[in-house]
Amino acid sequence: MKNLVLILMVGCIYTSCYAQDEPLNYKIALKMYNLTRVQSSVIQPTFPGNPATITTTSIQVFHPTLAVQWKGTKNNFHEIELTDFSLNKTATKSELIGPNGAAVSTTNSPDVMATNLRMRYEFTANFALSKDSKLVPGMGFSVSPYLMQVNYLPQANIEFATFERKVGAGIFVIPRLSYYLSSKLFLDLNFPVCIADGHYSTIRRENPVLPLQQRTVSTWQMESMPQYFSMRIGIGVKL
Repeated sequence: MKNLVLILMVGCIYTSCYAQDEPLNYKIALKMYNLTRVQSSVIQPTFPGNPATITTTSIQVFHPTLAVQWKGTKNNFHEIELTDFSLNKTATKSELIGPNGAAVSTTNSPDVMATNLRMRYEFTANFALSKDSKLVPGMGFSVSPYLMQVNYLPQANIEFATFERKVGAGIFVIPRLSYYLSSKLFLDLNFPVCIADGHYSTIRRENPVLPLQQRTVSTWQMESMPQYFSMRIGIGVKL
């Protein structure tokens, strides 16, 4: 009986010490992040003698995103994230009301249709502190393609339609820290740092007065280390 108890005790100790799941021992995981970001843009003077510059700063505190992560080789991971996706339409109508309460005149502003789509592909190299460590630091490298388009569709014949489109991609390095809560759940804290961003912009105005080749203006812009700061904190579920 004593020998049986001793065997059971040794078995329990072995199981608790060596039979635990390794934190990185999984193939696929689903993640939900909250993305916080701060972005600044500066507009320089467009003509000589104008000393003014315009700086615009946007702060986004709460923005949920979804991602799928899968394992590569040597405990490294790949990940695809849907960072932004929106389709919006805005219609504005102005009415001038007379003394009797009836509409004297009605003006319809151009309908505005806006599309915003941004993805992110990321490769993460993990640096496990030990085989069974729940705290795993890593470094990610990602490319984030995006599409932004705004269409102005007039309701009056005296106006003409305008289409603005921006297609580009950002390059990021992403230091990260993951903490594995259990065999199924883990937390992920990371800081995407944008090191370069390039985009191709097109503006087309359907002005019948202008020749066809002059209705479209296209520009290419490349920027290194833009004023773009972000943080993601999320929870992952191993499948």
